[in-house]
Amino acid sequence: MTLSSWDYPAVNIFRKKVHHIQIRYNTKDIDNKLPWRVFVDGIEHLASQVYVKGFLYGESSLDGKVIKWNMACYGKIKWDGSVATIKTKSKPPQNYHFLQQ
Repeated sequence: MTLSSWDYPAVNIFRKKVHHIQIRYNTKDIDNKLPWRVFVDGIEHLASQVYVKGFLYGESSLDGKVIKWNMACYGKIKWDGSVATIKTKSKPPQNYHFLQQ
């Protein structure tokens, strides 16, 4: 599926201008065709490549009882097949929490 809109239609929130995006390495991908896990507002998608234009910050999240480390941002995402291009805001939000549950 190829998505081309900077608003992310797959999560069905057209009015939202920016999304919380987390990027994590996919340790379960043995053949390296989709080595990146991209979470858009909590919904996981797999990517072959990820391009980021802007500011990223590190954050952690809980997966069950396991802490996972992510690169994250608030921004917009565009998909071209399995390739994600992300345009970010300039800095993390003021209510940013390092450990998100």
